[in-house]
Amino acid sequence: MTSDGNGLGADFDQWKRLADELTEALAALERGESGARERVNELSLALRLRNDLPFQHALY
Repeated sequence: MTSDGNGLGADFDQWKRLADELTEALAALERGESGARERVNELSLALRLRNDLPFQHALY
């Protein structure tokens, strides 16, 4: 795969960065690190707003 996600460009790169950061934040939450819950919430919101898929609204 190319660095731009096979033509998806910056959108894929941004999604991948957020997903990687969320993975790290979830690990920090599991370890009980201070501030981890807030970081998970921030990153989850950023991913939801970025994707803005119609079915997500029905889940909340």
